[in-house]
Amino acid sequence: TNASAGTKDAFITELDPSGSNTWAFSYGGANDESIKDVSPINPNFFVAIGSFNSTTLSINDELVHGIPSTKRKLKEGDIAAANRYLGHNYLIQGKIVQGQGLGKKSLYPTLNVEPFGYLIPMEGVYVGLVQLDHEEHWNPSVIFIGHRLSTDNTFAFEVHVLNQTIEQCKTIKVDLINFLRKNKKFETLDELKLTIERDIFLAERELKLLSL
Repeated sequence: TNASAGTKDAFITELDPSGSNTWAFSYGGANDESIKDVSPINPNFFVAIGSFNSTTLSINDELVHGIPSTKRKLKEGDIAAANRYLGHNYLIQGKIVQGQGLGKKSLYPTLNVEPFGYLIPMEGVYVGLVQLDHEEHWNPSVIFIGHRLSTDNTFAFEVHVLNQTIEQCKTIKVDLINFLRKNKKFETLDELKLTIERDIFLAERELKLLSL
């Protein structure tokens, strides 16, 4: 990597059947790094086994000052940077719990998630993909994480699956792709609904661009 003064850096890439590069990931620091093996977990996640000998490193040519930088980016809502540092999208798993019921009645239907002990990023609205129960496919979604400032002020982790109404689901995997906006209080439900409509529009546009 450009920021590294070491003689050895680590580089991973994926090739499609035609031999074209689909994605690439690299890291390195002032000393020598290496990767001995790569174990794919799913299409969005892999584990690299190797050695890291530097106190700071560069991931995809961006200087990172240690692992706490990933946590800091999550707390800042900078999911794109956190994903670059991780080499994959930040994934949160949880179970579906009972919610207010307000979304389905007056706004947009959501799945209410109780996460399984993950670091929760900054409060706000995110665009992502979700996997329901044991389904193989991932569903485009808008995700709200934070206190419901416009209603009961309680903390919630809510997922609106685009263009679908999910009647029943027990577990969920949430793949966060990007940050849309900060959490804020709305004076009326109509104002909140209009903003959610815009969130959905922006999420659909971003996911469409990613699929190009």
